[in-house]
Amino acid sequence: MKRIGNLYDSIISIENLKLADIKARKGKRNQYGVIKHVKNEEENIQKLHETLVNRTFKTSDYKVFKISDGKEREVYSLPFYPDRILHHSIMNILEPIFVSMFTADTYSCIKGRGVHKASYNLRKALKDVNGTK
Repeated sequence: MKRIGNLYDSIISIENLKLADIKARKGKRNQYGVIKHVKNEEENIQKLHETLVNRTFKTSDYKVFKISDGKEREVYSLPFYPDRILHHSIMNILEPIFVSMFTADTYSCIKGRGVHKASYNLRKALKDVNGTK
């Protein structure tokens, strides 16, 4: 397996943090944490960048709550700023690397792939084999 190094600078770059902020906000503009963050967006991104450069970033405390949709579950949630922005920032850099290492028959949690594509490719593969129904 090929080693890929020096990714930290790419992850913590201001441009990547801004892109991550946009992706993390998508569909959440009315949430309290997002509204609060948008008021000081540039300053917040700069502060996050500085804590990452200084390597003083600490993950916030999780907020734990229970949901019940037929089955009761505990949900662990982090605040929008800075944690979710950082998560998106990391995935902006690592996701293309991970996906390129997966086999062509990996479908779960990959954009553009999923259950329907897996089903289609399985039917196509079985069709080419004699005696399958």
